[in-house]
Amino acid sequence: MKRRAWNIFCALSLLIFATAATLFVRSWLVRENFRRNAVYEGLNQIREVNFQPGFTNIYTVDSSDDFAETLKRDPNPRVRASMQRAHEFFESIRKKQIREWKEEEDTRERTMADIQTRVTQTFGWSRGTVAFGNSYSQSHLFWQPAPWEIGWQRLTEKWPAPWIAVPASPSNLVHFSWGGFELAYSVDEDPRWIARDLWVRLPLWLFLIFAVPPLLWWRKQRRNAHSRGFPVQEAEKNAQSSQRHKDHEE
Repeated sequence: MKRRAWNIFCALSLLIFATAATLFVRSWLVRENFRRNAVYEGLNQIREVNFQPGFTNIYTVDSSDDFAETLKRDPNPRVRASMQRAHEFFESIRKKQIREWKEEEDTRERTMADIQTRVTQTFGWSRGTVAFGNSYSQSHLFWQPAPWEIGWQRLTEKWPAPWIAVPASPSNLVHFSWGGFELAYSVDEDPRWIARDLWVRLPLWLFLIFAVPPLLWWRKQRRNAHSRGFPVQEAEKNAQSSQRHKDHEE
């Protein structure tokens, strides 16, 4: 069982090494980037942005105190009575409108119709390096993508230039860049949106370590192949030595 597991591990290591070597050669000739865009709306999301009510405007402000002061300043009883009836009429309309707005916004909050989530995942290689990226954002601003912008996309560039390093910013929680290595993770939060970005870049020569297990396996197989005839040869030498000793005694 151990031998079989070791053989499988060596085969997988050889596959990873061969893939990395192929990408290393290809990355110097052409940059390839595979990107997937996805947009989620409604109940297909997990809310991370607070709900922003929109009915809070000038029409929701209660003006009863101001109207009472105005009513006191008018000396005519008929005018005051007419103003009172008009105020009660418009106040009932205002309260009804506010109830409808609140019901509508409660529905929007419950169904998460007020937010949109966008996820972009990238994978590519260029000039001896391989990179992975993931971008997540959720906001109240809706993005209406074209049909070809949703799903997988493939971008290519012949004789590519070096990768552009991710610049440092106050939103970076992790930012490391040295040689062919790069790691950047940033979080940007606001009451209206949240955005998280992850970027990882590795040099392909790092995968040379996967060439070690196949070499060890090949070396062991070669050593076993050369050691198979040794016991037989030793037995033949012992038999010949015994025969010469008997002949010498005779």
